[in-house]
Amino acid sequence: MNVLIFVTTMLMLLGIISYGSMNLYLNSQVVQIFFRNYMQKIERAHLEEKAESVYVSIVKTAGKGGGAKTKVNASRKISLNGLLDEETRLKNPDQVKTAKSLLKHLINRLFGDKPWFQNKLDSRPQLIDELIDAIEEASDALPKEDKLKKIEELETLKLANEDLNLILYQMLRTTPTSDTLKPSGVKEEKDKAKTEPLPEAEGEDNQSQDEEEEKETQSPEGFYSLLDGITLSKDVKVRIFLAPRIVLESIFQNEEIVNNLIKERNRLFAQANKDENLQDLSKAFESQFSQERHSDIEASTLDFSVSKTNPKDYE
Repeated sequence: MNVLIFVTTMLMLLGIISYGSMNLYLNSQVVQIFFRNYMQKIERAHLEEKAESVYVSIVKTAGKGGGAKTKVNASRKISLNGLLDEETRLKNPDQVKTAKSLLKHLINRLFGDKPWFQNKLDSRPQLIDELIDAIEEASDALPKEDKLKKIEELETLKLANEDLNLILYQMLRTTPTSDTLKPSGVKEEKDKAKTEPLPEAEGEDNQSQDEEEEKETQSPEGFYSLLDGITLSKDVKVRIFLAPRIVLESIFQNEEIVNNLIKERNRLFAQANKDENLQDLSKAFESQFSQERHSDIEASTLDFSVSKTNPKDYE
């Protein structure tokens, strides 16, 4: 009997010990689970706070014009992309109307005081309109695979009227800015347009333009061409901050206004590089000059975005 009592007692003690160990184990597991969940919440809150602070810093930096790159959907030249595409003309008649007005102003700006052009106008008062219509018709007649891909290919476009064809050719080829003889020392080959890569913009995804516009046609100094003011960019807006003088004069039709605009955008460029807010600078720029445009130019076709790209490099 004594042995039985002893065994029973030992079994009871072992049972009590086992129960206590199990209870302790279960409690520790519960504590660990709560602790793990608590730490996950703390870690998640910390990450969210960190992400929010990074986002705020990026927004502030982008607003000042640095850090994050911005894309401006505008070209520094007058886009003829819609003008040369029949489908676009039908979908966006107002846009094409403005493009035609800009092209007419540009032609007058470049050739209006040239005797050869004046002589043509005397016999054909509607010469510019006829020329633009002929360009449209010739472009529409091209097979899809032969459509113009670069603005320089405009020279290969065959117009139905031979006289208009010759006039277009004269406009596209570079000629002296004066009707006098070429300055001494200017080689004959400089009479052809040359293509030079423009400086890359700093701190932004420079425009709007297609990759083909990275290398734009620029005439040698002292010469001019219609190609200096036109492009086939899909971005139809004209970027005033980087537009060349001949394009600005086509838009504003006033030399004094253009001179003031160029001075102002150079000043704004300096402000932009002092980390001034680009949006505020752009709004001020637009407010100052938007209403000065020619009456037949739609405000919606002009872009006044200010950036850290030096406009002097694009004049």
